[in-house]
Amino acid sequence: MKRLGKISETEFEEVKELFTRKSALCEVGQCINRCEELGIDMSAEVLAEQIQKDMNEVGTELIAWWEKIANKYQWDYQKGDQWRVEYATKEVFLL
Repeated sequence: MKRLGKISETEFEEVKELFTRKSALCEVGQCINRCEELGIDMSAEVLAEQIQKDMNEVGTELIAWWEKIANKYQWDYQKGDQWRVEYATKEVFLL
């Protein structure tokens, strides 16, 4: 793991919100899958499509956010690298 640097409190709140949204969408997706397995009709297909659309959107937002921060702090990275924020210290690492 390579330490890149530290982000501001505002930047931390921005990325935390994106990660929270992504996690929530994953949870909803898992709930829909369980409902389908149990035969519960929730118009799962429509919900699954919307979740996928939202997941793609939040994924794009996360990539754009990381690119903006990397440019701001002049961090070297490769397209497709995975990032990690240590919440306690707000340090950023490449995995």
